[in-house]
Amino acid sequence: VYTMLGGLLGAVYSEIFQFLIFLVSNLILIPVIIHKLGGLHHIYAGVEHNFGSSFFSATPPGGQFGILTILALVAQGLFFAASPSGGEGFTAQKFMAAENEFHAQVGQLFNAFLSLVVRVLPFILLGLVAAAVFPPGAVQGELAWGLLVKKYSFAGLTGLLVAGEFASYQSAVSTEMNWGASYLINDLYKRLIMKDATDRHYVWASRVATFILLVLALVVANFMVKGMMAWFLFINNVMIAFILPLAWLRFFWWRLNIWGEIAALAGGWLYGWSWLDPVMGIAGAVVVASWAKNLIGSTGKVLLDREMDHPLAEEILEVIEDEYAEGQNRIADLHVWRVGQNAYVCVISLVT
Repeated sequence: VYTMLGGLLGAVYSEIFQFLIFLVSNLILIPVIIHKLGGLHHIYAGVEHNFGSSFFSATPPGGQFGILTILALVAQGLFFAASPSGGEGFTAQKFMAAENEFHAQVGQLFNAFLSLVVRVLPFILLGLVAAAVFPPGAVQGELAWGLLVKKYSFAGLTGLLVAGEFASYQSAVSTEMNWGASYLINDLYKRLIMKDATDRHYVWASRVATFILLVLALVVANFMVKGMMAWFLFINNVMIAFILPLAWLRFFWWRLNIWGEIAALAGGWLYGWSWLDPVMGIAGAVVVASWAKNLIGSTGKVLLDREMDHPLAEEILEVIEDEYAEGQNRIADLHVWRVGQNAYVCVISLVT
């Protein structure tokens, strides 16, 4: 309901609240479990008993990291840091809703930090607890969190954890519903059916589209998902892997359009060109590295007060000291900051 009535803004604000519920509830669960198990040293001992001391090794069982493995991990990290969602349309939707390009870049970096660091940290500790409590093969991995909650949580916290799980699910659903409705309205309805309607009309049309998508999703989930699970796994593991880099890189090069995606799908599905995905991943990492370098340079100037080297600072001095008071004003202190693409603010201490 809130997605249908609030649109993108409603989905974004609700996602913030839902993310906090999900994160805080699991952060509360961690010290509760640690206390009931007798401390971290008992957890480490349990993990070592179940899986051996090699479980804590920083390198995989196959051996030490080679230079090629490290470079591959760096490339993969740059790619996913640029887009935790793999470059889907709802990432671009939030880009284009930002006030300017600078806000979009910083917002996406913050999104990457929340998605790949903050959200993951609680589950590293909970994963250690599960490895200590459950012997190898005792439970399926997707059931471990629920069993930990059932075994160690208490009344009140269990309700908060269940609410956090529902909040996480609702956050994903609201994003997908709003994203899908934007496609239906902007790319289909507005371009081909009702080209010159009022904004009010399009808002109500988007609410109807959101409701229709929800109904269709419920029907598919109830009657078709179980039988289509094998197809979902095939699509995600075989076909989508080739299309994700192209879906993301289209924001940087206009030639990577729908025909490129079709070619990637054909290569992955019909010809088994498994090398397409790592090649495009490396290409994406190179683009992200270049983008990150420019972003660090532009933000570093703000952090280090380097905007004082900009010609605008000299212009401010000249206008205030010479033109307005014929030399009777003197600037004792001046700081200039860039807050947008071509927007600046300044703080001036003026002696008259």
